[in-house]
Amino acid sequence: MYILNSFNEIAMKNSQYAPNTYHSWGTGMVNFYENYLMTKAMSVFKWEIPENWNMDYLKNGIFTYGGVAVINTIRFGVIPQYFTPSGYNIYYQPNTAIIANPVLGSYELKIGEQCEVIKLKRDWLGITDIIHTYAELLAECDKALGINLINTKASFVFGVDNKTEAEKMKKMYDNIQKGEPAVFYKTGGNKWEIFNQNLKNTYLVQDLLIAKKTIMQEFNTLVGVPNANTEKRERLLKDEVNANNGETLSLSSEWLEELKKGCEKVKDMFGVNVNVEFRKEVNKNGENNTMGDVE
Repeated sequence: MYILNSFNEIAMKNSQYAPNTYHSWGTGMVNFYENYLMTKAMSVFKWEIPENWNMDYLKNGIFTYGGVAVINTIRFGVIPQYFTPSGYNIYYQPNTAIIANPVLGSYELKIGEQCEVIKLKRDWLGITDIIHTYAELLAECDKALGINLINTKASFVFGVDNKTEAEKMKKMYDNIQKGEPAVFYKTGGNKWEIFNQNLKNTYLVQDLLIAKKTIMQEFNTLVGVPNANTEKRERLLKDEVNANNGETLSLSSEWLEELKKGCEKVKDMFGVNVNVEFRKEVNKNGENNTMGDVE
């Protein structure tokens, strides 16, 4: 039997399913939101790729690892591969792609000479930092929602002197919960102490749902998913909506430029048709990004 002998191992073992008070990494809730948010981020772009390419492999390499190296193989033709950037050129940019595949073997190829790279960001990284940050926030919201819903069910605490009195109180409470219109008990003996929680003051579900929606909208704005500031009020000024649309497209537009540069380089080197665009729902002028009435 393996013995847990470090804090990280113990924390990972004890917190695999739900976030605790201090951290939420490595939990089922966070993993759920990481997969969900990554899918949303990938949905911003629409790809055209050769038939022998795997779309899931391509997207995962670009959004998770930051990019893929496109190489020409004897067995499979021109294909994308996960890689590790290495070396540097005069501008301190990587000039070598290190590829290790159990089927193809290991290679070190010069970027721009023997292979080309389709990358998402100028720093050659993916967006796992963004995904993980917002996944943790959403997981904490879900945890708070669950705790608050449970707390709203426990509104009474009874103080009694002995086990007999406790059993009597349990029976009375069961009858009340069953819906009996009247419950009777024999007076006399010690006085019962009752703590009655004000559920209205402790019910935070609505506020937590609004906070969760706000976090999701902030993520959508960051990665380029169309949305509007609907939490402000029902009717928005057109300038306000357009301002939000500009912010929504600021980061994703830069990603699209980087992706297009890589696609063009792949076309020039290998002659294969690779293209990426915003999905038609992501409209640059912002007219299709409006939710609700706009003045």
